[in-house]
Amino acid sequence: SKLKLLHALFEGRHGLVNPQAAEGSGLEDCCAIEINPEGFRKRVLELFSTPVTAKMLSDRKATLDSLYDNEKNVLLLTQWIY
Repeated sequence: SKLKLLHALFEGRHGLVNPQAAEGSGLEDCCAIEINPEGFRKRVLELFSTPVTAKMLSDRKATLDSLYDNEKNVLLLTQWIY
């Protein structure tokens, strides 16, 4: 689910998902996306040995903060309602 993806990205390191998990979330650039089991297997091995850099985390944080900032989203919802 997208909620699990969000949790993994906020708390985790690498994110590996299928296209349906990332579709429409705006998080495609934050995840590794694979379609089939063989692709997943290869990518897991690759990501396991790939360090997560400060830049990767910074870029991910910027994306997550722009899309999932509770205060900003409350203001938007309030504007739509009133």
